[in-house]
Amino acid sequence: MQAYEIRILNDDLTSKTIVEQQYISDSAALRSARQFAEPRPYEVWRGLTCIHWTGSRYKPSPKPQDHPAA
Repeated sequence: MQAYEIRILNDDLTSKTIVEQQYISDSAALRSARQFAEPRPYEVWRGLTCIHWTGSRYKPSPKPQDHPAA
């Protein structure tokens, strides 16, 4: 099982909701994201890799990396 992040987006393509779940495969994560997000646009991330985003007019937003506190 791998950890995935589903980002539900607002109309201006900012993140509205971020859900972290574990799925057995990319396709299982995509099915869940599609059901959870409809009709809003969404992104699905596996680690730092965006594996899916809805819409063809924008690029996926960069996933912020965790930086340790200095």
